[in-house]
Parts: sequence; structure tokens; C-alpha cells
Amino acid sequence: MRQIVRIGLCIMAATLALTACEKDSNVRNKSFVVEPGRAKLGPDDSIAVFRAIGGTPPYAWSVSDANLGSVASDSHIVTYTRSSQVGVNTVRVTDGNNWQAEAIVYQHNDEP
Repeated sequence: MRQIVRIGLCIMAATLALTACEKDSNVRNKSFVVEPGRAKLGPDDSIAVFRAIGGTPPYAWSVSDANLGSVASDSHIVTYTRSSQVGVNTVRVTDGNNWQAEAIVYQHNDEP
């Protein structure tokens, strides 16, 4: 009888382990990116629009340097508004699973 119980427990443990691995591999196969991956804003360009592709809502948007620009969003789409300063900024989105994706904004005041 003990042998049957042990075999049953081993089968249950193996089934749970396979199920956990299968779910974990599904998570790894998903992608989460920001499109477009970069934007160039010149003196006549004040905004850029980005969107999160993939991931899990809700989305939280931020920038690496608030002196260069800001973001406004309540969804998977964000509007970046630049300041008059020149530099490189990172637009970052964090999804409901704490995954992060980024885009780069190049700001210049020269004519192309």
C-alpha cells in the first residue's frame, strides 16, 4: 500500500513540475516592446507618440530625464512632449508584470 501511495505522489509531483515549466516557457516566449524604438525631435518637433506592444495592462510610463521632456498617458499609447533643451531621453514603460520596455528620444535644435 505504501508503495502505491509513493508512486501516486511521485506522479502528482511530476505532473505539477511539468505544468509549471510549461507555463513558465509561455511567459518567456511573449515579447514587450515600445514602438517606435527611437524618435528624433528637431526645433520644429515638440511631440512624439509611442505605444507599448505586448505586455500586460496596466502600463506606467516614465522618462529618464524630466528636464528634457514629459509623458502623458493612461493606456498603451503615450505622448512625449519635449522641452527646449537638447539631449537624449529614455521613455520607459512598465507593465502589470513589472516588465519594462524602452525607446530613445534624440532632441536637437539644429536644422536637419
